[in-house]
Amino acid sequence: MVAVSDLLRPRSVAVVGANDDRDTFGGRIWHYLGEYSDIERMAVNARPGAFKDTTVASSLSELAHRPDLVVLATPAKTILGLVADAASVGAKAALVFSQVPPEVRGKLRQLVDDAGLTLLGPGSLGLINATDGVILSSSVSLERAPRSGPLALVAQSGALMGVLHASAGEQGIGLGLCVATGSQLQVRVEHLLAALGTDGEYLAVGAHLEDIDVDLFVDAAKSIVGTGRKLVVLKGGLTSPGNVAAAGHSGALAGDGRAFQSLARDLGVVVASHPAELLACMHAATLAGKNWCFATVSGGLAAIAGDLASGAGLGLAPSSPDRQVFPPGNERIEHTNPVDIDAVPMTTAESVAAIAALAKDPCSDGVILVINDKPDLDGLLSGLSCSTEIEKARLHLCSECSGHFDDAWRAWVDEGGTYTKGLSSFVQALASTRERSGPPDRGLAPKGQLMGDVTAHDFLAAAGIPALGLVEVGSLEALELAMAELRFPFVLKLAGAEHRGATGVVTVTDAATARAEFQRLACLGGVVAQQLASPGLEFYVGITFDEVFGPLFLIGAGGPTLEKDQDISMTIGLPDRDAIWRCLGETHIGRWLISSLGSALVDLEKLVDVAEKAVDVVRKSGGSLVALDLNPVVLGPTGAVVVDAKLHAKLAIVREGEETT
Repeated sequence: MVAVSDLLRPRSVAVVGANDDRDTFGGRIWHYLGEYSDIERMAVNARPGAFKDTTVASSLSELAHRPDLVVLATPAKTILGLVADAASVGAKAALVFSQVPPEVRGKLRQLVDDAGLTLLGPGSLGLINATDGVILSSSVSLERAPRSGPLALVAQSGALMGVLHASAGEQGIGLGLCVATGSQLQVRVEHLLAALGTDGEYLAVGAHLEDIDVDLFVDAAKSIVGTGRKLVVLKGGLTSPGNVAAAGHSGALAGDGRAFQSLARDLGVVVASHPAELLACMHAATLAGKNWCFATVSGGLAAIAGDLASGAGLGLAPSSPDRQVFPPGNERIEHTNPVDIDAVPMTTAESVAAIAALAKDPCSDGVILVINDKPDLDGLLSGLSCSTEIEKARLHLCSECSGHFDDAWRAWVDEGGTYTKGLSSFVQALASTRERSGPPDRGLAPKGQLMGDVTAHDFLAAAGIPALGLVEVGSLEALELAMAELRFPFVLKLAGAEHRGATGVVTVTDAATARAEFQRLACLGGVVAQQLASPGLEFYVGITFDEVFGPLFLIGAGGPTLEKDQDISMTIGLPDRDAIWRCLGETHIGRWLISSLGSALVDLEKLVDVAEKAVDVVRKSGGSLVALDLNPVVLGPTGAVVVDAKLHAKLAIVREGEETT
């Protein structure tokens, strides 16, 4: 394990490239370190005149004693030599701000490994450890003093780290630790998450990932979530169609980030879609409970707050029978949730008293107070800040204000308050951080090749999966035999295609049409014939192997609009029967059919039977079967049958027991 503690809590730091010009990287790092940290700092700069009044060494070897950590705020061409110097003077860790060219990276990694150094970067914006007073960053967000608090953020992107640190400071949200890993030559986001998994200092951890080491991430996530804390992740470019191991429907459905979504869901990790949501979810995770009282200073916002909370699945706390919110004489006004504080004309002091009464209500976990533009906003915020009747942990403010009142909110933060911007995003953040499930099983398999259509159907039938039989039609003579065997109408299909498209499947109703359509399809490839399935609902069952996440199971509505509608649920790993049912329950069609209204139409147990057997087939294949697409699986009142199947294997299985590479 990488020793990240050498980075996060050094006792002494040497800044190479330090100077007294705050318009430079080295100057800002030196200034912020001196202003916000108590640890020993040493300046190193070979350039004459770098400082006016500060003692400076021209090289690391000239320092009076060994620094724990060396910060390199110098050009890329100097990095390799300076890291070697850091190792030679016995430093434990190095932080590299500059990017280095690809041809240098291998040499730098070898040097770091040989020396036993811990390296953050290259291309890192550094770290802001307000909890321990270690400020090693050039981020201009440090123009506002860092604020210790119960949240930690680890990001690959330095720019994103700086933006979120600035936003948190603006809203009074305590980001006790911020780290930017940059190019991750050695120290990765996952290493830092693993370290935070054993650090109970932080109630919630946020992460920004552009690439992922799945095993490291799973272990780190378990260590955080397993202690009852929240991990919130903003992903970027984690999966793409290029990472899908096999073509077909499963490839198209799994290549849009759903694999990471499934991994996160199974680990109990919250996934954010944009930076503001990441910060909102982290902050929401520090608030206890699910049953909140919403209060507003606007009747319109009260109704909106109620709709948003109910839609997101948040409980609206019932009112205490003896709760007195409004001043005497207004007892007949119903105290609903949400509460419109503005329903009764009150002074600012009376509004503060009303909010205090809501905050003390034992029936709720606290108050979400939504504030919009209003006269004397600064007076209300000041009154809330000074109130001795309000337990601050039971009051959270949400701003729906315009920029006209920025000064009032700035004063609120300066007095120790916190708030979140935007009611809708915060309600969603509250809901997202109150769900968790268990960890997945995972495995990996290489790409495969498409199995013949008839072979695939025979393969499924041998495994006990009901599959509608196919007949190969290689000539007009074979077509005549097929017409004698099959009843009109029947279907002619283009064989051996990943996706047949709208023109690759045709229903024929008479011999003349069958001959004409066969000749058209035969010009494109092989042709197969198939009896029409009995009427029913069309479903999809798929299994594929992703190069990053391993086996992915998919189930949901099928048919020709599968990829357009995407009413599909995915889980990572090969699921058991209960997990298949859970996946079905996450789709629109599944929820409808499980309901009392839909359950009389079809026997969903038969569909789950097919899915369970498909999982068993893949599991028993020992890795030779690497992708499976069943679409459609037609489900009627009494049974289910696979109409079309695409199977991919490492070795294509053909009839008569032969194998080809």
